[in-house]
Amino acid sequence: MLSVKFSRFGKPEEVLEVQEVETPSPKAGEVLVKMTARPINPSDLLTVAGLYGRLPKLPATAGYEGAGVVEKLGEGVTGLQVGQRVIPLGVVGTWQEYIIASPLQLLPTPDSLSDALAAQFVVN
Repeated sequence: MLSVKFSRFGKPEEVLEVQEVETPSPKAGEVLVKMTARPINPSDLLTVAGLYGRLPKLPATAGYEGAGVVEKLGEGVTGLQVGQRVIPLGVVGTWQEYIIASPLQLLPTPDSLSDALAAQFVVN
């Protein structure tokens, strides 16, 4: 899968790289989400630059927001279905094709809300 990563802080255009990484598999109690939309916010750019209040351990994957579709459920996960649209809450590293999240971090998305709007739900 493709992932937007950075191994040092700096200007986004100088430090962000698209890398091919292994697609994760959900463990028990986890959900694999295929990301369908990811906005770019000042908080994302400030994090990459090393200027945000909370900085990730490097190397890191960029992105704090997004929208996606449940791709696979780990053992024991209930309350969600494969194919269900969701918004990840509090999941760092959304600028990639797939993320792993706890079911408690996923907000079901109504069909009336587009992926572009859903992806902005947390910050905007």
